[in-house]
Amino acid sequence: MDSPTTTQLPPPADTPPLPPPPAPPAPSASPRPGRRGRHIAALIVGCLLLIPGLGSLAGGTTALVAQGVATDGDGYFVETIDGIDDPGVAVASDDLWVTIDGKGHDNDAPRILEWLDVDVRLRVDSAGEQPVFAGIARAADVERYLDGVSYGRIVELDDARATVVSVDGSTGISPPGDQDFWVASTTGTGEQELEWDVRSGSWAVVVMNADGSPGIDVDVDAGIRSGAITPVAITLLIGGALATAGAVFLIVFGARGERRRTPTVPGSDSPS
Repeated sequence: MDSPTTTQLPPPADTPPLPPPPAPPAPSASPRPGRRGRHIAALIVGCLLLIPGLGSLAGGTTALVAQGVATDGDGYFVETIDGIDDPGVAVASDDLWVTIDGKGHDNDAPRILEWLDVDVRLRVDSAGEQPVFAGIARAADVERYLDGVSYGRIVELDDARATVVSVDGSTGISPPGDQDFWVASTTGTGEQELEWDVRSGSWAVVVMNADGSPGIDVDVDAGIRSGAITPVAITLLIGGALATAGAVFLIVFGARGERRRTPTVPGSDSPS
């Protein structure tokens, strides 16, 4: 029996070495966590600061434009009220100027009116030849003066028209010029004018015939002026400009930090 024959394979050819694996991309340097937090905080604060900054600029500009456009040559905002008439001895309004709390508590009223430096101007023109009287006094004094007499009470002003409600009573009253409680008053024929530096308190405006006779028919120009408008407007403009500039700086600072942290994909084209 023949023995098995062993076949020898030829030696293997030389195998070329495999190429080394590509080196991993070097990790990009990331900003420190504290620096990233500063950029995010700058963006947030800048956006929040931009809103009041622009609002202050708009408010200051509006106030200056209104002061220059909507006022007369003396700086008054004027409302003309035509045809105030009543058969009684007076026409009065006790709700034009009241205490800030609306309760007549003079001692407790804030002094905001003094701070605003508000002036009131009234121009009263009688329809007839009768001398006319216009005065401002505390509401309590006017209420006592007109108690029991017939007069017209102004309850509403709308679209340059006054709504007058007649109060029944007698027509006998002493002349207004004989009273000593007026804080500002004027009397005479033709157009009469009075000015008053507004103070906190509950006040009433009264228009009468100078002799206290019944039958009132007048036209009134009511003007109001505040010496605080221009300083407040300038303050708003300066504050708004500083706040807006600071907001823009913070937003730009934060946006640049975010752009520097944008990762670059290996092998992609660099952004232009």
